[in-house]
Amino acid sequence: MYKAILFDLDGTLIDFHACEIRALKDAYRGAGYDVDREASWARIWEAYAPISASYWSRRAGRGWSRDEVTERIMRDTLVALGQDERAAAAIAGRYRKGISRLAYLNPGAREILERLAPHFKLGLV
Repeated sequence: MYKAILFDLDGTLIDFHACEIRALKDAYRGAGYDVDREASWARIWEAYAPISASYWSRRAGRGWSRDEVTERIMRDTLVALGQDERAAAAIAGRYRKGISRLAYLNPGAREILERLAPHFKLGLV
């Protein structure tokens, strides 16, 4: 009989993609970028997404901290957009602050936790 169940937070319980988009929009909006018009946001996202994926896939072998990766992503995104890269640190800081405060649960996550909690110890990995 199982005594405990472990859950992965990112992607299992939490909709990280929704959190990421909200935090990015807030960070870029705070730096004066128009993220409320779909075309403007699409341009930022199209630059950001492949850069982000590339950095996160290379992080482990490089010894970069999460903060370093985030700032590099924002810097390269700004360069790809033809913007001044000096805003990268401020955007990265706003993004980190925002993403750390967001937690959009995936559909059904709360219900499954509530059903399991009386019967098992629950943990996050």
